[in-house]
Amino acid sequence: MIFQNLLASTSALLVALVQLGSMDVMGSSKGIKVLPVDLSPSIVYVEKDGIKGFIYPEDWDDNDARVMCKQLGYKSGVALGPWDLVRLQPNVTFGAIQVWDRDNYRLVCAEGFDDLAAQAVCRSLGFTYGKSICCSAFGRMDYSIVYSNINCTGIESSILECDYVKYFANCTSEHYASVACSNSPENEEFELKIHQSGKVTTRHFDNSGFICANGFDDTEATVICKEMGYKGGSAYFHSRHTKYSTVPLLGVPWLANIACEGTEKYLGKCGKINWGSVGTCDENRLPAVYCYNKTGFSFALVNGTDKDNGLVVFTVDDKEGAICLRDSVTEERQKLAAIVCKQLGYGNGGLLLNGTDAENEFTARKLFPGKSDMFITKIKCKGNESSLAECTFRILEGRYDFPEDWISITLDGCESSSCYRTRSYNRGYAFLNELSCWAGKRRLVVKCFL
Repeated sequence: MIFQNLLASTSALLVALVQLGSMDVMGSSKGIKVLPVDLSPSIVYVEKDGIKGFIYPEDWDDNDARVMCKQLGYKSGVALGPWDLVRLQPNVTFGAIQVWDRDNYRLVCAEGFDDLAAQAVCRSLGFTYGKSICCSAFGRMDYSIVYSNINCTGIESSILECDYVKYFANCTSEHYASVACSNSPENEEFELKIHQSGKVTTRHFDNSGFICANGFDDTEATVICKEMGYKGGSAYFHSRHTKYSTVPLLGVPWLANIACEGTEKYLGKCGKINWGSVGTCDENRLPAVYCYNKTGFSFALVNGTDKDNGLVVFTVDDKEGAICLRDSVTEERQKLAAIVCKQLGYGNGGLLLNGTDAENEFTARKLFPGKSDMFITKIKCKGNESSLAECTFRILEGRYDFPEDWISITLDGCESSSCYRTRSYNRGYAFLNELSCWAGKRRLVVKCFL
């Protein structure tokens, strides 16, 4: 084994995973001192003739690690590489940077963290290239930010070789740093996909990802739809999580505040295509688009006793749709009625029918018969919105469009078969609620006033 000076490259730092608690001891052999390790895993540092260094792992294996750990008074140990000190969450190719330190993982501050630092992180994980993703891009992390003021030159093989400040973190933003890694250099190429549910995803730098809701509106939707061969598009938003379904891990938050004008033929021509520079991505909403070839969305009240009340319908191209309330309670329906009326230019509004839910359902089907071609469903609003565009919802155009993002039924967390049966029943009931829209049920009927 070769003794390396600490000034040499730490591209292959040796790590020993000690299997017992730390001990304040120092071993020595033939004038070489093995410096004490803290809680595992730890880099093995040594000292000879007053010069400190580390062990270069040429032919270093678990046998060597066991001898070293026993020399320090431990029971045993295993050899690890430098990549074991740094990991990414939630994925092996992208995520928040987590550095093992003493007894736990720590986070790196996003302030000043650039692509040179990202490359150092990715090199230590076996990739050739890296890109910084800002900021706190992957949600809440259960670790503290300890590393800050990261300064890399671009030649480092690990972020631990860069200059940094530790434990006195100057991280006023309180955002952690993230990266995306690849073995291909970054270029302007990317792929867009519009899913069956309308959500938009993109792939760039060999990593799948998505567009943040921040700054996303009809202009971006129009450009995306044009790129897909349509005349135009309308933007709306999905809720990231619902009771019986969840949006799967979408990948890297690649873009935000794209600033399209709507006249561009493809997204790459919009004003602010800064891959990975998303700021704080909206955690509650996910952009989606509905593409059309003739005319976009328009809302109206139909079949009422006068122009100020009736069934809420929308049209797009040659298709007509309704708002399906599904399992919403009366209070939520009242809020939604008021929002729709404001969107139509009224001061306020409420539900047209005031009986029980069962009475309203029977009366509504009698007064407003017929079926629709498509539905707006799974609507979630706060109540202070002035249009549906500020809420989250789904658009169903096919009878069985809705299962795309549904989670599978599992036994995870269940201790009996009855738990699984209950989950299956609840999921089946939710499916029936979805299908009830197509039977002409649960449609929104409102009365508006100035």
